[in-house]
Amino acid sequence: MSSDRPSPYDSRTDVYEIPRPAPAVPRFDRRRMDDPPMARSRAGDSWPEGCAPRILVVDDNAEVLGMIVAMLEEAGARTASAMQFDEAMHELASGPFDAMVTDLVMPERSGLDLVRAARLVTDLRELPAVVMCTLPRGALRDRTSAQIARLPAVEMLDKPFTSAQLGAALGRLLTSR
Repeated sequence: MSSDRPSPYDSRTDVYEIPRPAPAVPRFDRRRMDDPPMARSRAGDSWPEGCAPRILVVDDNAEVLGMIVAMLEEAGARTASAMQFDEAMHELASGPFDAMVTDLVMPERSGLDLVRAARLVTDLRELPAVVMCTLPRGALRDRTSAQIARLPAVEMLDKPFTSAQLGAALGRLLTSR
């Protein structure tokens, strides 16, 4: 019985390669990121009443990006997403946003660079932003926290976080506008 597909066994090296499935599209599993079922609250619980904000979410990790987008959409937000600096700047130029949620550490340029670049655009000078962070305690984290604290309408949020924590940070920023 012959097959058109090559065998995963390579006789030259006596190695059998285990076929790997194609990467799956990230799926949001609320149980991984949120509180126990009795204590759950939605991100939107902290937003101003009747608010359905448009939020840009930026993270270079597709799985994290998918989870955050799902959290926000479940809470009633309208979202757009980007995985890198240039893509995020293009999204920001494409239409009005009420807030941005960005990862701090990304391959090309940091989330802090993104916030600063967005603030150079006239329409985005006061765009509220949540900067997600996984920096360990220490001097680098302290310097980064100080830089973020000096920027108006920017909050730092430690990963991992719950939907309620993200909503609270966005709620504070959206109500202070």
